[in-house]
Amino acid sequence: IEVHPEFNLSLVASEPLINKVMAIDWDEKGRLWVAETPEYPNGRRAPNTTVWKDTGSLRPGQTQREPEDRISILTDTNGDGVMDKKQVFADKLELVTSFVLYRNGVIAASAPDIWLLEDTDGDGRADQRDTLYTGFVEGNQQHRANGLVVGLDQWVYIANGDSGGTIESKITGKTVNISGRDLRVNPRTGDLEAVTGQTQFGRNRDDWGNWF
Repeated sequence: IEVHPEFNLSLVASEPLINKVMAIDWDEKGRLWVAETPEYPNGRRAPNTTVWKDTGSLRPGQTQREPEDRISILTDTNGDGVMDKKQVFADKLELVTSFVLYRNGVIAASAPDIWLLEDTDGDGRADQRDTLYTGFVEGNQQHRANGLVVGLDQWVYIANGDSGGTIESKITGKTVNISGRDLRVNPRTGDLEAVTGQTQFGRNRDDWGNWF
């Protein structure tokens, strides 16, 4: 990685504090939020098993366990630029691929759902979980909905992941098919719209609203 001569690059967090980080975001307090996916790519299937025809279903005789993915908050307590404290914000999530900070918590992608995970009592843990949208095809674990990011219009944009689905707003009941397209949602109203593009993993924009 090459940086400008006046800048330098340093490690901010690593194992064993974190485990298989899939996505990150920073809050206004300088804390680093991370989506940890220790169960990737097997999900709740028993260890050393494989996906049956990439559908996520179990083969005869296989068992499931509780989801192990989580969203955690990392803090630098001594100001040395390295995260040294972790608090689990929400656990028992199933293959969480992305999240974005929202209100008192996060909006997180965990196919087939988009969740609103909120801390209502200020203890740093999500005590309220609501499904905002559902219908995302689970399919191959590397091709699920992901890349949540806020657009200039303040809608949350979501990468298709190459799995598609007919997405339903649990707030309004409206549905939209995102085959071959990405999605944008308004978590305040429950609205949803398909948008141009079919991003496999990682959707982002610049300050002029151009999408990459």
